[in-house]
Amino acid sequence: MKLKYFIFLLSTQVFILNLYSQDIIKERNTVEIKPRVTDSIKCFPIYSSPNIVKDFSTKGSAGSSPKYNSYTNEIVMLSSTGEFSFYNLQGDRLAKYDEFHGFISADPAVLSDGTVVFGDSLGELYILDKDHKLKYRIPTGGRIDGNVVRLLDNSFMVGNDIGKIVHYSEFGILKNTFFSYGKTHDTKNKGVGEGICLNDTLVAFSGKDSYLLLINLNTNEVKYVKLDGPQNNVPAIDKSDNSFYIGTGSGTIYKISYQGDILKRLNMSNEPIYGSIVFDDKTKTVFVVTIEGSIVFLDNQLNIKSQKKISDKIYATPIIMENGLFVIGGEDKKMHFFKSSGELVFEINIDGCNQAQPLILPNGQIIFTTFNGDGKRGKNIFMEPPKIIGYQTADGQPCNK
Repeated sequence: MKLKYFIFLLSTQVFILNLYSQDIIKERNTVEIKPRVTDSIKCFPIYSSPNIVKDFSTKGSAGSSPKYNSYTNEIVMLSSTGEFSFYNLQGDRLAKYDEFHGFISADPAVLSDGTVVFGDSLGELYILDKDHKLKYRIPTGGRIDGNVVRLLDNSFMVGNDIGKIVHYSEFGILKNTFFSYGKTHDTKNKGVGEGICLNDTLVAFSGKDSYLLLINLNTNEVKYVKLDGPQNNVPAIDKSDNSFYIGTGSGTIYKISYQGDILKRLNMSNEPIYGSIVFDDKTKTVFVVTIEGSIVFLDNQLNIKSQKKISDKIYATPIIMENGLFVIGGEDKKMHFFKSSGELVFEINIDGCNQAQPLILPNGQIIFTTFNGDGKRGKNIFMEPPKIIGYQTADGQPCNK
């Protein structure tokens, strides 16, 4: 009996030991088939090549950027010589408006109800409804070279070359008028350029003299910030510390607080900055282009990370894609795609020079405009940009991000 009991206990222990051993083997097997831990292995993205999907010719060059109308799901495209067109996302033109006489060189604004507002070289503001019909036409008294700024309450503002900034409701009713620094009977070089809505009460406008304007919509007060030259670009917002970046014609980049205090400045060897600055919130990267064809990547304290010359001239404004790539065109008839480190990922030849900011469409494609030198011919180009299709290590081995 004792022998049988002993044999039973021994068999039970062997059985339990066997189960335990199998669990260890399973655990070991599980560890072996796990993907590699990438905390200690640097993975680099692999990108697909950019590809032009569609292009078509336009009447005149395009100095303004295309805009997306989310209310109507349309693309708004302007050309300098009389084509104001509306396209679907496949690039088919749905309508056009051409009942204006001046040139268009600035970006329109799209309001929340699908209304589109733009200005021309004769100082007229045009307000079109969602069906592309004219609602209002408003004279401002001076040439409009800057973008129309949409505010959070759906009103809008725009400046002109005699130094006047007008603020209108969405119904075309004048709310207020502001003037650039030192407005006298002599308005030469007192013009106002591009603007941006910083928050629900504060708007910044660049000045064609050396003064940046900060307008408080609650108090209607204007603060004039003295810089070292004229500005011809839209400021870039850094929401992390309520500041913004702007460049001047003297080649200086400024970091300025919402209160108008100059926090940092950096001169880029006197290369004028024409295209607007952009800021990447994720990597805290400031991306600047100069009119002499240089691109500069900086951190948010204006320390240079990378700098290189890519074209004879650059007038365009870059964009930042969802995958973190910076996109910029130039007079070299190429579109360039860079990482925030300044590393070139791709460049692709395009038919013409690009002088305006591209637009990222809801389907992930980008659309941009070109011209062919004489100002009478241009193209709208739809492109499938580089996308992340995988990751690899520095020695080319696949890895998981």
